[in-house]
Amino acid sequence: MNKKHKFKQQITITEYWCIWTIDRDINNASYQKVSEETFFELESFVLNEKNQAQDIFKLQTKSWYWKVISTQNYVWVIETKNWTLIEILPKISEDENIGEIRNIFLRMLKTLKDSPFKNLNEANLKNQKFPILEIFIELFLSELSILVKKWIKKNYVSEMDNLKFIKWKLKIKENISKNIVDHSKFVCEYDEFSDDTNENRLIKTCLLKLSKISLNKKNQQNINLFLHLFSDVWVCKNIDLDLKLINNLNRLHTYYLPTLKWVKLFLWNESVVNFSWNTLALALLFPMETIFESYVASVLRKRLIWYSVSAQDSWKYLVEDHWWRWKFRLRPDLVITNNLNNHLIVADTKRKKIDSDMSWKNYQIDQHDMYQLYAYAKKYQCDELYLIYPYTSKFLSHKNISPFIYEIKKDFDWNDIVPIRLKAIPYKIDVNSFKNDECFLFNLD
Repeated sequence: MNKKHKFKQQITITEYWCIWTIDRDINNASYQKVSEETFFELESFVLNEKNQAQDIFKLQTKSWYWKVISTQNYVWVIETKNWTLIEILPKISEDENIGEIRNIFLRMLKTLKDSPFKNLNEANLKNQKFPILEIFIELFLSELSILVKKWIKKNYVSEMDNLKFIKWKLKIKENISKNIVDHSKFVCEYDEFSDDTNENRLIKTCLLKLSKISLNKKNQQNINLFLHLFSDVWVCKNIDLDLKLINNLNRLHTYYLPTLKWVKLFLWNESVVNFSWNTLALALLFPMETIFESYVASVLRKRLIWYSVSAQDSWKYLVEDHWWRWKFRLRPDLVITNNLNNHLIVADTKRKKIDSDMSWKNYQIDQHDMYQLYAYAKKYQCDELYLIYPYTSKFLSHKNISPFIYEIKKDFDWNDIVPIRLKAIPYKIDVNSFKNDECFLFNLD
């Protein structure tokens, strides 16, 4: 392991922690001290208007006049230019340790659509002592190993060189200007069967980037081995262009796709967050709202064998006619249909804290969410509605919150107005929830 790549500080925190630069004893343990240089980089990142930093971090001033940066609901890893690695994990519960939270988070990532995380296995999940970044680097190298065993793609690449013999096509104009004195050489243009393709350049560029990030000895050894295999391949001059050119792989080279998904993640920061490279060295972040929604949909598909579960359904519009076109597409998180009696349920997942005792504040349910579910009830003509929130100490059971009743006029119904129930229910995620789903209070019987 090269010492020059060693991080000055490597910290692991969870959502809604505060980062600051001072030593101070406070009752709240959700504070993490960093160096002033690291804090300045993060502060610059927050203040940069060209990125989504305001959704990731929040800059605050506490009552004792100290500036703090609080993490929001974005998780995974950030690396600063002064070699500080910050791993942000989801806030699952108060009593679980970092290893358990990391394990849960990895399992949730497996459910994301079109992501490279689907090949996570039990061996990867047991590496709880490693930062998630190292686990993902290991997975990328594993996929690359499978690719190399099959075949490294090669293409005919046009080359031009001054040779001692004529090869393929003589370039007369270039030959006269270059070999006007030495007539023993010839400027020729020819096609070389080379492994210097767009895909291989991206892989090598990704390997070089990870060689500066990884601290795991085994990962470093494997990276160096693959760099040797790709020694004849050039580094990308334009990463964005090369990434766009690989979108149309032919059927003979689809085995590259699993590896290229990781390459896009590490090189193009395909984690829904765009940021300026002037502020941070690396930012791979995912919104927990998306991960929570994906995981709940995955569990429901496994549990509800008599139901069809559609995620991010987009068949309905809010406006039926505007210049003879539909407008404002509706996208409920979950549309659940009973295959036996066509009983229709629409559900939305919300990663927000609900307090079942605060009835005078509407249990802290966002009014905008209630409007949204009303539109779903009207347009989908559904039978039931659900708002699914995280299970917390203040929201233990859906029985604590009585159902909300919408009065909707349903099509093809003898009654003018039909009451439709909206239930707010919790979903508990812990280590045991992956073995059995008793923690899930969604009852469709």
